[in-house]
Amino acid sequence: MDASTGLPIERALVTFGQASQFTGPDGRFVFQNTEVRRYMSVAALRPGYERGAETALSNQERQSLTVKLKRYAAITGKVLNEDGEPVLGLRVQAYRRTIESGRAKLSPSSFWTTDDLSSFRLAEMPAGQYLVRVMGRRGSFTYLGEPGARIAGSSEAYIAQYYPGVAEQSAAQVLKLESGQAMQIEFTVPSRPAFRIRGRILNHVPYQPVTLELSRRGELPMGNRVAVNSANGEFEMFDVPAGQFELSATRKIKEAEERGRIAIQVGNAPMDGVNLTLNRPVDIEVLVHGAEAELRPGFFDMALTSRERGRGDEPIPISVERSVKQGFRGVWPGRYHIDLRRYRGERYVAAVTSGGVDLLHEDLTVTEGSAPPPIEIQLAPGPAQLDVSVLAGGKPVTSAQVLIFNGQGESVRSEHCDSKGDTSVRGLAPGTYGLLALPEGLEIEYENPQVMERFANRMKRVDVRAGAKEILQLELAQEDQN
Repeated sequence: MDASTGLPIERALVTFGQASQFTGPDGRFVFQNTEVRRYMSVAALRPGYERGAETALSNQERQSLTVKLKRYAAITGKVLNEDGEPVLGLRVQAYRRTIESGRAKLSPSSFWTTDDLSSFRLAEMPAGQYLVRVMGRRGSFTYLGEPGARIAGSSEAYIAQYYPGVAEQSAAQVLKLESGQAMQIEFTVPSRPAFRIRGRILNHVPYQPVTLELSRRGELPMGNRVAVNSANGEFEMFDVPAGQFELSATRKIKEAEERGRIAIQVGNAPMDGVNLTLNRPVDIEVLVHGAEAELRPGFFDMALTSRERGRGDEPIPISVERSVKQGFRGVWPGRYHIDLRRYRGERYVAAVTSGGVDLLHEDLTVTEGSAPPPIEIQLAPGPAQLDVSVLAGGKPVTSAQVLIFNGQGESVRSEHCDSKGDTSVRGLAPGTYGLLALPEGLEIEYENPQVMERFANRMKRVDVRAGAKEILQLELAQEDQN
């Protein structure tokens, strides 16, 4: 059944276990003499729709299920140059925007290369939020021997742009697509004189593929055509405008991944002699002081979260336990935020440092090929506790989340309420905090100070002392509150 219209869907492929069949004109399907085991589901597929599924009950001999399918959305449009003329061969990329742990995450979705009419069509997109970006020309070529003329150079480089025509991700317009929606947009992209970069990967492994990308600091990679000599690691990158960039390379051999990056300044001329060295990620040791007898499995959870928006690295979590050598594994160069996600002890975190850097207020910097000093966590006795009740119109809510911010406005914790709207926040250090109650499941960038400004007047401030236990009531804040 179409989830929007309620009309039956003909010729949908329905599967149940090893059996499958197509729906008839009325959208019906029947599976007979079929064993139903626990957690088995009936799934349906139809071109133009997202996959749908419903779980079958194992304790019923006869049952009726309705599988609802949501239509894909699409974005169509054109890319024109500054003179209003069509541009052939530019890659247009959609990124799906989701919120995870209070941070916006972009995942590559549909893409298209503009045709001779400068048109593109981004299809098979589930309902949700998206950014759309014209990346420029994009492609790679691997060769042996001399490069010759395998990639033709271009005199023009088209500057990567997010819709509606901005270079920075922070200024891009978020496009909200409904199920089955067809949206039309149009880009105007500026061009600049194009140059090429020529260099070499110093520790190249012959005949192992390498991916090279160019980006402005903190942004997603641009579109550039690249040629790589698989025998000796020499490379050429085309369609490069003048400016400051970060050149990165990635190589994966079996399960091991290596990366390298270098900051470069491209002037108004071709650039030669760029050398890159690829390194494996480093491991960072974690030491806990002040509660050796208290540490137990799952004592507290923490994560390293990249501050570099263009990198796309997932947070690196660990669970601190007693008698286990702690550490973050597989950390790439960059800037990271320490996220103390959940604490289950009878003390509080008084300090987190690495080589004299205060990681509760500063970022951890990891450089190429070398691990930073161990992360040292100092625990202290006398944690504070906040017992919180969340109300809506004076009545307890059945579900809510409570966000806790420190005195600098940085998110430090999030807790989920029970069915009565109650929760306890334990293991707090003495200090000033702001508390905000939001509906459960509301996706909001609470790690983004600009987003949280509109909730400032709904946040409750509280000063807690060491060992204190406070009882608070919070009024549920809605997304549209200012």
